[in-house]
Amino acid sequence: YPRNRTQVPMTAIVMGILVSQCVGAAMAAGFLFMDGISGMRGWQWLFLIEGLLCVCVSAYWVFVLPRSIETMKASTERKYENERTLACYWEKIKISCRNPITFVAALWGFFYFWAYYGIIYWAPMLVNQHDPAGRWSKNHKADVTTVLLTAIPYAAAAVWQVIYSWDSQYRNEKRWHIVASWSSAAILMCLLPTAIKGSPAAGFAVFILCTMFVYGSFSISNSYIAGLLGAERGTGGAIYNSLPLDPPKHPPYVIGALYEKTHGHESGMYVMGAGLAASCIIVALYQPRWSEAKAMPHAPSGVAMAADVKSIDNA
Repeated sequence: YPRNRTQVPMTAIVMGILVSQCVGAAMAAGFLFMDGISGMRGWQWLFLIEGLLCVCVSAYWVFVLPRSIETMKASTERKYENERTLACYWEKIKISCRNPITFVAALWGFFYFWAYYGIIYWAPMLVNQHDPAGRWSKNHKADVTTVLLTAIPYAAAAVWQVIYSWDSQYRNEKRWHIVASWSSAAILMCLLPTAIKGSPAAGFAVFILCTMFVYGSFSISNSYIAGLLGAERGTGGAIYNSLPLDPPKHPPYVIGALYEKTHGHESGMYVMGAGLAASCIIVALYQPRWSEAKAMPHAPSGVAMAADVKSIDNA
């Protein structure tokens, strides 16, 4: 795809994360209804079925997928030689490390993932915060309701991600789409505790909007970074994705510690809002031209070409 036309294709890839959260909520509700079957709890059935699926996937990897590039039937000898050459070409890593976006993207990713993974891990607890009287957590049926309600924000975010990425691609602009989305999410996240205290309905509505804006520009962000990395987007992407201090782990640990300390999720919401604000500021301050001189030019037959872009600001 041309570099200024990657937002929607990227959305088609990453939207699976949001869709899986919707499907996962329905599956979790189903497992909760399996309590007592064969003397097992619902969570035990969950572990058993997930384990069996992992075994099936592992068998597919072992017996169906090619073991190496040499055994790929679809790969010609020329393609194999090219891949083997590129795999051991350290110059790609050097070029990626010379491009400042590799490390700047890792920095804003560190702050952004506080909200990204914080919502994923704490969504059921955050939904329960919208019911101060505790009506949703007093019986088994109420637990199912809570789990199903978590699918609503993700479904809204999935729809918004498609619309927002299409708008970004149509306008040929990425940077300020990211800033607008994350800044809105930061403000809403900081307002969420007040909205929850006002009314459960208002709190849940604000939480839905938070989720939409947190995930709405994720595909645009990936597309933006890939464009600034140039031809080394593969190597550079692997580097910056591995740098933010293992993002899936630190947000839930810190938010959980704050919950234990304060007996509420308000502090965690403020931390996620602050992280979004920090990542937003970094994106806004980084000048795309700083990457222009460092990135390797796009190959003529590559996924994207610099000539297809009106300006480096729309990378």
